[in-house]
Amino acid sequence: MIKFGNHDFLLNKIRNQRGAAGAGLLLVILILLLLWWFKPWEGLLGRKDVFQKDAVPRAVEARGTLAEDEKNNIAVFKSVSPSVVHITT
Repeated sequence: MIKFGNHDFLLNKIRNQRGAAGAGLLLVILILLLLWWFKPWEGLLGRKDVFQKDAVPRAVEARGTLAEDEKNNIAVFKSVSPSVVHITT
C-alpha cells in the first residue's frame, strides 16, 4: 500500500467508491437477469390471452409396469408405514 503520510484516508475513500460502483453494477446485472428470466413484458405485448380456451384435456396413459426396485420400495413402504409416527406440534 502506498502511504502519503497521514493521507491514507484518500486511498481508502477511492477504494470504497470502487466497491460501491462494483456493487451497483452487480445489482444492475442481477435485475437484468431477473427481467430476462421472468419476461414480464410477454403477457403485455400481443399475448392478451395466455391460455387457450379451446384446449382439450389429454387422457392419462399408463407408462407400463414398474421396475423391480420401484416395486421393492413400495413393498418396504407398505410393510413399515404402520410403525411410522407422524408428530405435529
